Amino acid sequence: STRQVMMDAGFSITTVDMDAIRQADGSLTCLSVFNR
Repeated sequence: STRQVMMDAGFSITTVDMDAIRQADGSLTCLSVFNR
């Protein structure tokens, strides 16, 4: 899985429960802050 590949590469992984966001037709992109 992608999670395992990232962990094997030394990254720390934090999972986030997205059920409530998905029910509102949202995604992680909707929660992102874009910087220029």
